[in-house]
Amino acid sequence: MLEYLIQLPFDSLGQNLLGFLDLNDIIQFENAATSHESQQLLRETLPYSPPNMVECFEFNRELIDWCNKRRYRFQLATISVETLFEVKYQRYIFDNIELHLKSNVSSQHIEPLKNNYINRRVTSVKIRGNQDPAVIEVLFSLLSCVRSLIIQTPTISQWMEHIKQIGPCLHELSINCWTSQFKMLTTITEYCPNLEKLSLRFEYGISGSNILQNLASNCPHIHSLDIDKLDYNISAACDADLTAFAEKCPQLEELSLTCPQLTDQSVIALAQHCSRLKKLKLNRCKLTAASLIALSELSLIHI
Repeated sequence: MLEYLIQLPFDSLGQNLLGFLDLNDIIQFENAATSHESQQLLRETLPYSPPNMVECFEFNRELIDWCNKRRYRFQLATISVETLFEVKYQRYIFDNIELHLKSNVSSQHIEPLKNNYINRRVTSVKIRGNQDPAVIEVLFSLLSCVRSLIIQTPTISQWMEHIKQIGPCLHELSINCWTSQFKMLTTITEYCPNLEKLSLRFEYGISGSNILQNLASNCPHIHSLDIDKLDYNISAACDADLTAFAEKCPQLEELSLTCPQLTDQSVIALAQHCSRLKKLKLNRCKLTAASLIALSELSLIHI
């Protein structure tokens, strides 16, 4: 059948050719494609063009049961790790899976991730609460394509080695926890040299003298930064740090800071060095009209 199909003009095949085949059947067709033409045809039609396309979808048990009877391609599907077993993966095509972990995830929950078809499509992971270290160690050993990691936990120290393991792949990192140390933050950014988006929220804030400079040195591709409760001893230290950060990150597009020591000098430096800045949110700082004048030439969406 395959050899007959590849003799037909591509236009006559249609975008949904064999879109209703099970995944096992698709794999058999791919294995049967020995010629370059056959492989190219299959790449263009199978399994990348099923009948329906859904950009984003959040799975729950009711919707899983409904979708298991149909065939869809999902650009992004949000799936709780507890329901991984219930999804009939042979009936879907996933471009990206966002995996959510709540408290008390067991080794049984992550068993489906041993399937390469599934784990290679997990590009985002969101983790809440304390987890069994042994289970999490296995989890991260199975994930090699994660680009986005969100962690909400009382303490970040237990996650350092896992962040290190996938750090070079990460482009987005969000951490929300109770305590932090400046040294710990520096180490995290050293693990993730390709970060483009970073969000840090700590209950007791972050204090130091060269916080932003260190971040810029470790993550030169940052274009979106959100830090809550950033604290310096004096305004001069804050201005010097943010000015150096702006000089090192001219590609910056979004910045959100909560910092009472920030002054007009820092904002003027941002306007001078970060011409791509689109969103700027500064909390708990005292600024004057000089800041607005400096920013007036930028096409800011939010100030």
